[in-house]
Amino acid sequence: MPRTGITDFCLALETLRMNRSNFTLASQILFILFLFFLARCGPSTRVYINNVPVNLKHVDSSYTILFADTNFLYSDSLVKFSGKRLIYIHGGILGVCNHLTTLMNTKCHIDFVDSLSALGWQVIEFDLPNKKPVSDYWEDGGKAYARAYISKLNQVVKWSEKFLGHANNYFIGGVSFGGLHALYGAEHFPVFKKYFALLPVIKLNALDEFSHYQNVSDFDPADTYRKLEYADGFLFWNTSDTKVDYLLTQELYVNLKNIDAPIDTMTASLGGHTVPDNLDFLIRFLQR
Repeated sequence: MPRTGITDFCLALETLRMNRSNFTLASQILFILFLFFLARCGPSTRVYINNVPVNLKHVDSSYTILFADTNFLYSDSLVKFSGKRLIYIHGGILGVCNHLTTLMNTKCHIDFVDSLSALGWQVIEFDLPNKKPVSDYWEDGGKAYARAYISKLNQVVKWSEKFLGHANNYFIGGVSFGGLHALYGAEHFPVFKKYFALLPVIKLNALDEFSHYQNVSDFDPADTYRKLEYADGFLFWNTSDTKVDYLLTQELYVNLKNIDAPIDTMTASLGGHTVPDNLDFLIRFLQR
């Protein structure tokens, strides 16, 4: 947990008590005034995550125009916290699916979360919005949605730091539509040490549901992939997947390799748009 001004105040008072014989009266007065200054400063308001400064005091609630203020924490209270925190994003269609209908009613995801919890990880399941009709999100090319998403991602990290304690490492990952969000989040909020995307949507208008949109340029991680040059990533696609265009994932992988970005991959040829029953390969990637 971040040290607070009150903590520093108490520690310094104890120092003064133990060493008062070495202080003149004037220096003691100045020292006490300094302690009151520390106490008034209150809790530390800035932390560094992946060398990125995060101001915990700043509150941006603009995401609430699209996103509900809900997230779900999974951890094992009997296991010491390892300092690693994963933001995990579900798939499905906006306004219809949520974390319960996609991630946490599927055995492979439950086993994955339980395995990480047993290793001392905290997993925060990030709930996607259901406030508006689906079509309303993309009328401006995704500009408002992108702003709201990054705003909420930022606040989830700040909430975690304030109420769960400091984590040395943050990770982000998602499945299908959540994979799209994980990629975009890793590009535009660089606090994450690693990212992964399983069977990801790469371009929204490649989905049948959004094919009538010519472009969603402001929420397109394929266009801004160079932002992942220094992030450690993992992509999984299936060549029998007819739900998302796996060739776009393959193309993203090639583009990342061409700029020497640290990217791993695993592919499958059976099962279509279905996550593998066993996600131990993903745990190995996150743990190494």
